[in-house]
Amino acid sequence: MVVFCALGNMRAQNTCATAVPITSIPFSSGAQTTCGTVDDFPAGSYGNVNYGGGEDYVYSINITTAPVNLQLALGGTATWKIAAVHSACAPTPANSVGYVATSSGTTASGSITFPTNGTYYIIIDTWPSPACGSFTLDVTPGPASPQCSTLTAPANGSTVSSLSPVLTWTAPASGAAPTGYKVYLGTTNPPTTLVSTVTAPATTYTATLTAYNTPYYWYVVPTNGGADAVGCNSTVWSFTSPAPPPPPANDDCSAAVALTVNPDYSCGTITSGTTVGATASTETAPSCVATGTNDDVWYKFTATNTSHRVTLSNVSGSTDMAMAAYSGSCGSLVQVLCSDPNTMNLTGLTVGQEYKIRVWTYTSTATTNATFDICVGTPPPPPANDNCSGAVALTVNPDYSCGVITSGTTQSATASTETAPSCVATGTNDDVWYKFTATNASHRVTLSNVSGSTDMAMAAYSGSCGSLVQVLCSDPNTMNLTGLTVGQEYKIRVWTVSTSATTVASFDICVGTLPPPPANDDCSAAVALTVNPDYSCGVTATGTTQSATPSTETAPSCAASGTNDDVWYKFTATNTAHRVTLSNVSGSTDMAMAAYSGSCGSLVQVMCSDPNTMDLTGLTVGQEYKVRVWTYTSTASTVASFTICVGTPPPPPANDNCSGAIALTPGATFAHHAVTGNTLGSTNTPALTANCLTTPTNVGGNVWYSVVVPASGNLTIETDAVTGSALDDTVVSVFADCTTTTSIACSDDDGNGNFSKIVLTGQTPGAILYISVWRYSTATDGQFKISAYDSSIALATSEVSQAKNDLKAYPNPFADVLNISDISKVKSVSIVDVAGRVVKTIENLLQLFSWEI
Repeated sequence: MVVFCALGNMRAQNTCATAVPITSIPFSSGAQTTCGTVDDFPAGSYGNVNYGGGEDYVYSINITTAPVNLQLALGGTATWKIAAVHSACAPTPANSVGYVATSSGTTASGSITFPTNGTYYIIIDTWPSPACGSFTLDVTPGPASPQCSTLTAPANGSTVSSLSPVLTWTAPASGAAPTGYKVYLGTTNPPTTLVSTVTAPATTYTATLTAYNTPYYWYVVPTNGGADAVGCNSTVWSFTSPAPPPPPANDDCSAAVALTVNPDYSCGTITSGTTVGATASTETAPSCVATGTNDDVWYKFTATNTSHRVTLSNVSGSTDMAMAAYSGSCGSLVQVLCSDPNTMNLTGLTVGQEYKIRVWTYTSTATTNATFDICVGTPPPPPANDNCSGAVALTVNPDYSCGVITSGTTQSATASTETAPSCVATGTNDDVWYKFTATNASHRVTLSNVSGSTDMAMAAYSGSCGSLVQVLCSDPNTMNLTGLTVGQEYKIRVWTVSTSATTVASFDICVGTLPPPPANDDCSAAVALTVNPDYSCGVTATGTTQSATPSTETAPSCAASGTNDDVWYKFTATNTAHRVTLSNVSGSTDMAMAAYSGSCGSLVQVMCSDPNTMDLTGLTVGQEYKVRVWTYTSTASTVASFTICVGTPPPPPANDNCSGAIALTPGATFAHHAVTGNTLGSTNTPALTANCLTTPTNVGGNVWYSVVVPASGNLTIETDAVTGSALDDTVVSVFADCTTTTSIACSDDDGNGNFSKIVLTGQTPGAILYISVWRYSTATDGQFKISAYDSSIALATSEVSQAKNDLKAYPNPFADVLNISDISKVKSVSIVDVAGRVVKTIENLLQLFSWEI
């Protein structure tokens, strides 16, 4: 039982002396506010030091049956508020028992353990902003705390043999079952660092020690998520970490291990090393990561080149390493370079001079160490084409396919003395050279299969080495050269964009030749297209804009700036409407095209289309039309390949006009008498609008259906998708007759997905309604399902179908005559009206052919 003693009268106060007492549990404060209570306890006063900038409201509670857990729930509209529990006043982090804070929300709850008897203060305060706000506080009995565990290993006062000792304990023998165990471990007694919360039922924790030969203290607090065991820190065990291992032989500069200098970067000879047991050297601290040199080890090598690369590999343990290179003697070393990465590129070395290498782990933690391999490599000599005078001759390919390529590298390349290029000039510290003789006024130089540094640059020059004249500079890996002189030699300079001496790349380079313009480059050579009898385009023509040049014909009305690569086609109209389609487009996928009548030189535009489908109307049968195709962009290097076809629209469907409306038979559900329709080839003549659309003209061709209103006067008209059909969006309108232009109802997207649904009530039974189904303007013509149904229809033809007999009963509903396909298998028929009343039951059908009501 929890016993409480009142400390004063109930009144809202902001100091501990006038705190509002909580006299019984459960307790509910009701709606309260901190506004007007003054800020007595500044930020930093509570267990969560971020709170305390606002006005405060104080409750007191007297605990007489400790230890006890209470559940605190904080609510109200104010955000960033705290209910801080303290064992004394004024509140400080030191006398904090626990807290519940809402963070940026408005509600929070948690269990607080009151460890000893006495008076506690629950202070409601806010984040520095807002300064005050409304709150509620509810206090209820909390979950029971678990009992303390019994520590079992390592033995108290023992010395462990590993830096990763396993701590073990037993589960409490009685009390609430814990959900986890809080493990406290450190070098102070008692430890204050919570190193882990182990999930029950596990009762072990593998520690990671950071100091040798040092006493460590630990204890375990069982928790059930809502409450912690009380008093467990009174049983603290200790153990001592192991003594440090002996230092490696090369712990100091004077005992540096000699490294073999490899003739290349492959590092055929490596040396294995470790920092385990290493101690801090007395040498001057390096310029990078100096705090980690408490475990440095030493190596040395004699330079055989002005440049060498020192590499650490196969690193395990601590994978973050550092190293530094020095000249001079131990005790008076001069740093050459310090490197945090595991590769250190040394330059400006003196051949024959000895250099020291210092290696250490990045961290200053004494127990953090690593094993590794170290090697010294030598850069290869510069490539043969390091300078303009050694330029490698490139084969000129007859096309852009580049059947012949040349492999290259910037490894060990040095800066040329030639004039800097106009782009990325700072990267030419590793440029290499090529040359070719132009066989065409235009050539394309391409870098491919680039590895290492993938950001490359290149420039083309005319003239002789020492007096080169730049033709073009390119940061991209493709350079299109134009205006070249056939038979003249040109130089190509290639380099990595980076100024870093260690950035290198390998690559393939080739020179390609622009193919001749296509045969249909001009209007006069337009390629004849076959006119397909439908939109399926069984016959297509393949085309390309590669090498195409601008035509002299009048500019089209759309995307005219891109006609620098237009090509031409022609066809003879067999219908007043045709569709021209571009498909299988590759390269530039943004195309444009235009159709013309008339002769080349005096063409008259019929239509211009940025999309890849162009629907032509108003054509003259038997007349020839020209089609111009080009890539949208005016960039000369942008080309495309494609297929083109001319299709013919199918004839309008039989129900294209209202006069040909197909009759729908209402059923009881959508599935009853649903029929399949098709908008392909449909027109909108005379033109109608769908008034349920924001833009009523956003409809294509429409088809028509009719339906007789059933006796109930209720009717649902709905469309749905047909699997595999391109049509995915319909609009439906209902009209009273074929002459009116005002619809009774209109629906867009009220049904399944983008399909339509209209629910009509109170219609005149027996009246005929006319239904227009449109293709939405952005959809593609195709099939759809449509049904008119009345869920109040109760004719039990569904039971007939479920009997697995091939019976048909129609029409449904019926007015005069009901037809049954095979009465030999029917025992009886019940006739039910729209109100659900049975009006007739016929038991013997063998002598019945029809029944009139």
